[in-house]
Amino acid sequence: MVRLSTLFEVLGDERRRHVTQVLREQESVGLATFAETVAARENGVEPDAPTRPEQRATYTALQQIHFPKMDAADVLNPRQVDRGGHRRRRHRRAHHVA
Repeated sequence: MVRLSTLFEVLGDERRRHVTQVLREQESVGLATFAETVAARENGVEPDAPTRPEQRATYTALQQIHFPKMDAADVLNPRQVDRGGHRRRRHRRAHHVA
């Protein structure tokens, strides 16, 4: 069970509140689409209207900061966000360089 103080800490961030809203609306979503949807909400634009830099900044922050924090607090179901594509691309690139 998630402690109330942990829940308040996690949901105290606006971007993480957007994450929970998107997860309630969509059963499963890929990370790129997820980042685009969150970026659109943050910038008050249509879902397909955020700029590439806005999408990239949101994608990076979700992957490096917000998802790990939500995972650690046990408030994110990892099966809802397909992060596998990102890992495969990074692995392929690393393999190609080696």
